[in-house]
Amino acid sequence: MDPIILLFYPLIALVLSASWEQNNLRVRQIGVYIREKIESRTSSRGWEQYRVDSRVKRTGTAIIARCTFIITQIATIVLSWRQLSLLPWTQIPRTAVILTVVDGIAVFVTYFVIRTLPLDPKHVPALATDAHTAD
Repeated sequence: MDPIILLFYPLIALVLSASWEQNNLRVRQIGVYIREKIESRTSSRGWEQYRVDSRVKRTGTAIIARCTFIITQIATIVLSWRQLSLLPWTQIPRTAVILTVVDGIAVFVTYFVIRTLPLDPKHVPALATDAHTAD
């Protein structure tokens, strides 16, 4: 496989992680909306209130899912450069060097995109807004 093609993956993973985190944010917004706007008007406890009140053992699945983006980004950079290192330094394409720098930035940005946001809507303006707000 061409090592330069591998260097495009970190950019693709950045876009996928941003899309995944946007979806995660909207799902959490819906949960806050249901809990505060719908369930607060009824006498019965609904799913969102139950979910907030109940203690569930954390498994770390969300952390593993988030780390998967960064781990695979770093792995593809390393694999690419492992193949490129077989070439004499003067024959390494300039594109590979430029993409590696861009990929390093992409890994850094991915970390900030996927970091866990607080669940309290008062601390996250995007969660405090009406769920009907357009993207």
